[in-house]
Amino acid sequence: MNYTQIDKQSDLDSLDADICWDDSTLVESYVSQQWPSYFSNAIASSGGLGFHYHCLYEVCSEEKSHLEIVFINVEDLNHRELVDMTLSGRVLYNSEVVLVNASGTSFLKCAKIIYRFIDLEHHEQFGYFIESGVVGTNELASDEALNLYVSDSNTHLLLSTIDREVEVLMSDGSGHSQQIKLNETQIEELAKFITQTRLRNITS
Repeated sequence: MNYTQIDKQSDLDSLDADICWDDSTLVESYVSQQWPSYFSNAIASSGGLGFHYHCLYEVCSEEKSHLEIVFINVEDLNHRELVDMTLSGRVLYNSEVVLVNASGTSFLKCAKIIYRFIDLEHHEQFGYFIESGVVGTNELASDEALNLYVSDSNTHLLLSTIDREVEVLMSDGSGHSQQIKLNETQIEELAKFITQTRLRNITS
């Protein structure tokens, strides 16, 4: 995995200028606290126990179809601003980056930024970053936090907590998706049904 690191102001300005953000779309994101192998030693030496925000954008650029960008050791994140992204901001002396919105207000500060352009001809809505299983949540992800991702070769199922509801997004192998929300009562009934079904299977 060959990632480019943002080290100075000209790096940030150049990447921002390469992309028409008005015609680009955030297609997937997730938050992790893991230090994957493609984080270089220089990045790891920045330390910290924060969260890393991984974003995949379908971009309007001459290079490749998608931009994968990772914000490492994130502070002060407003996820909503990442949907209508620009990379306007400042690179500090130690390669920390502060991004600002159109009004000049800071919405993200991180220790490092790394990125790469990739070609994805048939990008699935879910599953680029994560494998099946429980996905850790934290306050930085706000109400967009992922809770459970389940996938096989044909179906993707993503459950997200939003206030007192659970949002269920389902996508099949052809890219067709459907979204529903379950309230507290529906969640309780579903939990009972799953438990009863599981017990029946165990005892049968």
